[in-house]
Amino acid sequence: MDAMDPLLFLAILLVTFTICIFLTWYFYHKAKTKERLILLERNVPVEELLKMQQRFNFPWLKVGVLVTGIGVAFGLQAILLSLSINDEPLYLFVLFICGGISLIIANYVDRGKS
Repeated sequence: MDAMDPLLFLAILLVTFTICIFLTWYFYHKAKTKERLILLERNVPVEELLKMQQRFNFPWLKVGVLVTGIGVAFGLQAILLSLSINDEPLYLFVLFICGGISLIIANYVDRGKS
């Protein structure tokens, strides 16, 4: 079987990621608009709609902790490669364990701010 060109793989991954982000944004705004229309049909005053609107704060801290955890996983995988340990399930295990631990840490860090 022929190996896929790394550049082609990266392009496909980038396009897929961009489509996922766009669809998430689209459906979020579509649901928000639908909710506003329902509230306006029920004669809710516009001032109350504006009060109900909350400012969106992107969870940069959670994303940062997750990316750091994944970076640690890649670092551990590089160490395993340098030690000539060629066990692919171990690489996935390290990646998922570090990602999961970073999500748990991010949850506890964000919980303290609330």
